Amino acid sequence: MVYNNDDMLMYINETQKYALQIFERSEELTRDFSSMFTSKDYKRIMLVASGKSYNSCLTAKHFIEEVLKVPAVLNSSYDYAHYNTIFNEDDLVIAVTQEGESTNTVDAIIKAKEKGVDTVTVTEYLNNTCTKLADLKVTIDCDREFFGPKTKGYTCTVLTLYIMALEAGYKANRINEEEYKKYKLALKKSIDNIPLIIK
Repeated sequence: MVYNNDDMLMYINETQKYALQIFERSEELTRDFSSMFTSKDYKRIMLVASGKSYNSCLTAKHFIEEVLKVPAVLNSSYDYAHYNTIFNEDDLVIAVTQEGESTNTVDAIIKAKEKGVDTVTVTEYLNNTCTKLADLKVTIDCDREFFGPKTKGYTCTVLTLYIMALEAGYKANRINEEEYKKYKLALKKSIDNIPLIIK
């Protein structure tokens, strides 16, 4: 498949705009997730994804553990749906899928629900199969990216996972106000530096 580099550059150049939008709306975008996380004593976060979304989870995994103070276990969607044998009611599955139609991620959510595990889908837009199946949805608020290799979508997915952990961790008293502000400041500095990184 041949891709137009100008189209890719257009999406790359949109990254800061949407990352800043996500950052500024962080409490609003994650409010339901924070409520869910604080309502139950979850012992593990199960990150479930494929492709670019899997790489986004890999990037966010250690921050999630640092802030939420629980293990974050990374699973490919196929592996979780077809080979995982340990399902705990105090697990929380976070299924990440930009377009929400990945067959394996759909199967993973179905399997988790069959086993009584709470599910959240993190996705670019809300009217898709995964959002209809999961208990809760969190928006990757970056608009559509009609291009094969995901650029702004990857960055905004990682940022969304970060703010989910940060807002829920603060509301669940896993981090204090000073730590919360420190992390927020670091995220803002990273977003401010995106144009420099692109150049």
